[in-house]
Amino acid sequence: MAMKTPDDHTLQEWLEGGKAPRDAEQDTAYVMYRHVFEGLKTEPAYTLPPDFSDRMASLAVSATARRQTIRFYLWVSVVSLISLLLGISSIAFIDKPLIASLFAFIWQGRWLIIFGAALFFLIQAGDHWIKKHLLPHTYR
Repeated sequence: MAMKTPDDHTLQEWLEGGKAPRDAEQDTAYVMYRHVFEGLKTEPAYTLPPDFSDRMASLAVSATARRQTIRFYLWVSVVSLISLLLGISSIAFIDKPLIASLFAFIWQGRWLIIFGAALFFLIQAGDHWIKKHLLPHTYR
């Protein structure tokens, strides 16, 4: 009666104890396991750089942070838009001359509003560029 193929634990005990298997089927498994066991003793031909795991971890963290940032800005945009619409509609229902004067003020100061928005986006882009190119260790 032939024995079953030994498990990894048995093969490991045989290799460490210097015992040889008795059966041909076990011998094949033993030879393959010994080949792997001996191969693991040698150093690999290619080594990973020391900071490899740090870089992989930072990529995972930066992807998570990017998703969280996008989600945050999306919620800020939605809440801002809803607040603006509710504010304008409440003024329109309360006092029509007030809303007309509000739109007149916005129209007269449109260049100030456009310049302010452009300046805000320019500052954000500059901050992003500085963090990415001049301070890469802080960019995530």
